[in-house]
Amino acid sequence: MWKSRYIYKINLSTKRVEKIFNCTELINYCKKINRNINELNGIAHIKDNLFLILGKNGQEFF
Repeated sequence: MWKSRYIYKINLSTKRVEKIFNCTELINYCKKINRNINELNGIAHIKDNLFLILGKNGQEFF
């Protein structure tokens, strides 16, 4: 969700949220390296609980 610290897994058949991934700790950790990181951007789901996440302007989270 835009400007959120969460990633929502939505079941496309039921249109319901099945899981919420809280990325607050990840953002706070990355802010220690680059204080300009404020939001998630460019999120790619790899599998299970594995994501590739970029910050705004291409800063890599993990």
